[in-house]
Amino acid sequence: MRGALVVALLAGCFDPRPQPGVACGAGSACPRGLECSAANTCELPGDAAAPPVDAAIDSPPAPGGRMEFGAGAHDFIVPPGVTSLHVKMWGGGGGGGGGNEFQPGDAAGVGGGAGFAEADLPVMAGELLTITVGTGGGAGRNEDSSINVTSPGGAGGEPFGGNGGDVVPNGWIGPSGGGGGGLSAITRAADLVLAVGGGGGGAGDSSASGVPRGGAGGESGTAGGGAVAQRNGGRGATPTAGGAGGTGTINGRDGASLKGGNAPASQGNGRGAGGGGGGGYFGGGSGSSGNSSDESGGGGGGSSFCVEAATFDAGVGPNPGHATDPDAQGVGIGGPRTMAGTGGRAVVTW
Repeated sequence: MRGALVVALLAGCFDPRPQPGVACGAGSACPRGLECSAANTCELPGDAAAPPVDAAIDSPPAPGGRMEFGAGAHDFIVPPGVTSLHVKMWGGGGGGGGGNEFQPGDAAGVGGGAGFAEADLPVMAGELLTITVGTGGGAGRNEDSSINVTSPGGAGGEPFGGNGGDVVPNGWIGPSGGGGGGLSAITRAADLVLAVGGGGGGAGDSSASGVPRGGAGGESGTAGGGAVAQRNGGRGATPTAGGAGGTGTINGRDGASLKGGNAPASQGNGRGAGGGGGGGYFGGGSGSSGNSSDESGGGGGGSSFCVEAATFDAGVGPNPGHATDPDAQGVGIGGPRTMAGTGGRAVVTW
């Protein structure tokens, strides 16, 4: 009878199915028949895979990242959770001018190095920024007594580098000028956030003793050199105005908002043409061009701008600003004789 009573009590008071909801996890196993769920509770096998509704959490901010951008225009969408971007940016280097075919080692003007800027930019997650990185200016050509056709100067780097001066036929073809480097920039919608100046193009130089190299980009651009006198070189741009064109037999052309000055053509007879001004917040002036003399000059460098506090560094000679930075290797360099400048770079981290 006692045995029957025990069986009856067990049948009425004991459910043989294990009960869910018991805590589990490290050092605590579930009873047989239950599994430890994602919420660290013992559940029936069919329920363990689905976490409870209140276990959901908000997505964390995006982890730190880095992107590099070469020459050209790029769209950049600010990652989730990001409110500030650290930016380093270089413009394009100026193109080298041509030289005298009979003097391969002469002082043909090299292009100017690009400017550099570094800043922290406040942003909103999900917003679209356009990052434009300048290309290097095109190269001028050596003089050539065997042809009697126009010898074009180097094209200005994109965007807004000034063109190097052409040489039109007149006896024989003199050396043409290098193009100015393109500016680099960040824009938000139609608003300019950051602009970095490109280097000026070098002038063609046939026989004069000066060095008509291009000026460098910077917060204010530096002036280009002259084949005969410093006045032959285009002036560097400032944060408020374009650089003036160099003066000589054929005066150079002034830079303007964003745009480097285009160099005038030379009339040949072995005379060199000027280099184009570098693009920038304001563009550098172009160098002058020769005609009856060798008064050619390099283009001036472009200027830089930022809506936030920024660090600017001007190029020195053909080298870009902040040249010792590992990210500066190979970028924004002024081209040597008859060689194009190299394009800029933008590095964005968060």
